[in-house]
Amino acid sequence: MLALLVYSLIERQVRRALERDGSPDGRMTGLYPDNRRERPTARMIFYHLGELDLATSPGNCTPQVLHITRGVQLHLLDLLEINLS
Repeated sequence: MLALLVYSLIERQVRRALERDGSPDGRMTGLYPDNRRERPTARMIFYHLGELDLATSPGNCTPQVLHITRGVQLHLLDLLEINLS
């Protein structure tokens, strides 16, 4: 039950942020290979964020680095208000 609540809240956060940023229908491109405008679902949000890679060094001497390989990942992190610094 808790997982479903988290799933719904993430989807809601992204859709509201899109509307706040000027997308009246809450749609975005980049979620699917053909770049059609769709409302983001939590499944697609997790799919794209699941491809993120966190690089760490032995001994934790240097800060961890998040490797973002696609623009949609950065856009989703921004919509979720996740600070990368």
